[in-house]
Amino acid sequence: MKMKIENTSYSAWLNPVFQEKVRQVFEPRYGRKLTDGEVVEIANNLTSLLEVFFKFKWRLTYETKIK
Repeated sequence: MKMKIENTSYSAWLNPVFQEKVRQVFEPRYGRKLTDGEVVEIANNLTSLLEVFFKFKWRLTYETKIK
């Protein structure tokens, strides 16, 4: 018998408060209730976008000073 193991890879940063905030912001834009999977995907995409943005900003700020 296989045991179902819950995916906890998001538990450190995707807490219930952040999940609710994602729902509050994006459910009106989608015009429907989001599934838990969609909330996780949106939150993951947002953090990836912010990571790219801040890396780019850091490069503009610091790499031009190094050269």
